[in-house]
Amino acid sequence: MIGTTIGHYKITAKLGAGGMGEVYRARDTKLERDVALKFLPASMEADAAARERLLREARTASQLNHPNICTIHEVGEAPGQHFIVMELVDGKPLGALIGPEGLPAQQVIRYGAQIADALVHAHERGVVHRDLKSSNVVITPEGRAKVLDFGLAVQRQSDFETVTQSRVSLEEHKAIAGTLPYMAPEVLRAESSDSRSDLWALGVVLYEMAAGRLPFRGQTGFELTSAILRDSVPAPPASVPPALFSVVLRCLEKDRAQRYQRASEIRAALEVVSPQRTQDANVPVAANSFGIPRRRGTVWAVALVAIALVGLVALNISRLRTRLFPSSSPREIRSLAVLPFKSVTSHVGDDLIGTGVADTVIMTVSQIGSFTVRPISAVRKYATQDVDSLEAGRQLQVDAVLDGTVQRSGDLLRLNMNLLRVRDGTSVWSGSVDRAPPTSSKCRTRSLRKSPGHCG
Repeated sequence: MIGTTIGHYKITAKLGAGGMGEVYRARDTKLERDVALKFLPASMEADAAARERLLREARTASQLNHPNICTIHEVGEAPGQHFIVMELVDGKPLGALIGPEGLPAQQVIRYGAQIADALVHAHERGVVHRDLKSSNVVITPEGRAKVLDFGLAVQRQSDFETVTQSRVSLEEHKAIAGTLPYMAPEVLRAESSDSRSDLWALGVVLYEMAAGRLPFRGQTGFELTSAILRDSVPAPPASVPPALFSVVLRCLEKDRAQRYQRASEIRAALEVVSPQRTQDANVPVAANSFGIPRRRGTVWAVALVAIALVGLVALNISRLRTRLFPSSSPREIRSLAVLPFKSVTSHVGDDLIGTGVADTVIMTVSQIGSFTVRPISAVRKYATQDVDSLEAGRQLQVDAVLDGTVQRSGDLLRLNMNLLRVRDGTSVWSGSVDRAPPTSSKCRTRSLRKSPGHCG
């Protein structure tokens, strides 16, 4: 087809092939720009349902307009051929950039946040990708992640017929090898899928970027399916920050009710993990999960106070870890709920900081001891409900509650915290964390003290 002209598109090179057909580089002679043409496979040209699906899916995807999503221009038709005209994205597939050692953590966070931002935009418009994977993400020379094929992925019945046949290897069926490793458990169980299935796929991509390998593997479709449905997520290399791995684990919860419920939550969690901005200064700033413009100061504040609070536990400052993990006794704390911190000032973004800090502390503390920490999905409602902390603890059926407030004074951000034992209302520990002004890199703790009511 190279050198031929279809309509006002002159085909100049072949870019690749996939399950939905072949992709070519072409020159739009009317607008004098380069585009990508994706042709319906010849074997499907006679299928009226396939042509209708192509039109319907392309129409849906064309509604998306986001810097991290490949733009759909139009659906074209020529004698015996149907094709989609798309934005030509220069760059390399993300999968081709991932080496055996994975990518640096900062790149994983940056690309992951951009992909999550693309999913936020799509999901808010009712579009579920259904085939998110590293080969469907292109990284441009400027370092921008572009998600391809939104709304075009189709789950073929043959995938589900073959994954249960142990004699079929992944090498023999590229369609399965390219899709199955990213399929969520509910998809493999043939249950109705939703946007949370995309969040699972994003978790697989995050793990792949960080570890240099897929989290679930098998020599056959049956073995791989079994691993996805039953196996735990393997530990990543030691170079992967624990907080980043915690985000991955939340994405890869087999029960979708325990995963992040929205892509905006993943984006916010990755921003908390990152000590730097996840986007280039020239990239437009998007809205966060609360609809508030993301600002550098807010992201820094979340990161710094979260790191400081986690440090209190990790370093056992003021014996906080000892009090969270006391020796076995009738008063031992075996379960904990970290409530969203309340804002006592009226600054925009403080509510985001309070919820972001709670989520980060939950993810990190849950890895330290052998006790139960309630997930953010269980405590998020208390960000807007006026419920006493002890009552919240009783409703959540936990032994202890960590609550707190967010307070601003000029450039200074202070978090006041209190660890309460639900059984008798005793304050086990209290303290505060200050964020210094932006001109200082310090994040310091103050007023670390044993509560007068402490009886441990």
